[in-house]
Amino acid sequence: MTLGELSDEALHSRVQQLLAEYVEFIDDDRLEQWADLFVERAVYRVVPRENADRGLPAAAIDCDSRGMLVDRVVSLRQANIYGVHYHRLLLSNLRITARNETEARAQCNYAVLQTRSTGETSIYNAGKYLDRIVAERQYVHGNWKLYAENTRDPYHASLLHLFHTTFGTYRSSQKGGVTLDAEHRHSLLQVSSDSNDAQKDHEIYKDMRIFDAQFRLQNPTLLAARREFDDGVTLVILSVFPNLIVQQIANTLAVRQIVPSGPDAFELVWTSFGYADDDADMQRIRLKHGNLIGPTGLTSMEDGEAVEIVQRAVASDDGQPSFIAMGGGRGGDAEHLVTESSIIGFWEYYRTVVDFEPARPR
Repeated sequence: MTLGELSDEALHSRVQQLLAEYVEFIDDDRLEQWADLFVERAVYRVVPRENADRGLPAAAIDCDSRGMLVDRVVSLRQANIYGVHYHRLLLSNLRITARNETEARAQCNYAVLQTRSTGETSIYNAGKYLDRIVAERQYVHGNWKLYAENTRDPYHASLLHLFHTTFGTYRSSQKGGVTLDAEHRHSLLQVSSDSNDAQKDHEIYKDMRIFDAQFRLQNPTLLAARREFDDGVTLVILSVFPNLIVQQIANTLAVRQIVPSGPDAFELVWTSFGYADDDADMQRIRLKHGNLIGPTGLTSMEDGEAVEIVQRAVASDDGQPSFIAMGGGRGGDAEHLVTESSIIGFWEYYRTVVDFEPARPR
């Protein structure tokens, strides 16, 4: 559900809950979690009232990204020296001042109480928050079945995702395959990056846009992984009919839910998880590998755009039949990654669910 679909009361409640979490993280000194509440391109500015009233731009704090907020937290933890004290942040008079489908504007008053080690409490600061709040969910303007195709297609990643192909996390030349259930509803795609052959892959991909041997990571630990299973499988996409995807990419574990909003739009909800007995090192690896997935993931950000391009291309011909031939024209298992048999299987089963007659050549 987008912000625009919420009632005024529901939106006010959501914003109130968000600000309550915001305050809790500050009060409890969980500043790393506080920084995570901001989107990547967040703007955080603390402007003295004198400057705000005069329209002057100088700010006491001026951060233009979540990364800058994280840097301030790191500096506070490791570099700054200050007296021991505790804060309590109080908010009042919350009001939603503007809204549309993707964002809301809100304002409220705040007061910061500071208690020093002596036990003395004073009002440290008071003022007004002016917030721009966005829902960082992935909303795609395309039919949900296009994304269901995407997750069942083992071939597109080597054509679409430069990161996958360049850094070898997924290539169609790798050892892998697809397995369907008996009714072709569900599909399992699995790949082993251990099967990479650098010389062979360079020859195959050297003339393709999605392979650039000159690309280097400034921080290679982004792809540092720990083997969790003995089967050598490094990527798994389990597509469960009709709208659930369970995945393992490197050490990321995640669930994707496709939530249709009509024939030409859907929301994609990502949920990442780990195991309760993960040690600290594995937790860090999973969090770092989270950069690979999600709406802005290095290996997934192009998928939403690809769906919208296809949606625009086929919308004017929605009454026309199409034919998928790669993989032999029928659903089934494959012991390689150059096939569309799992997509065909999806449509074979979907046709029986909605009671469509198969398309006939004209």
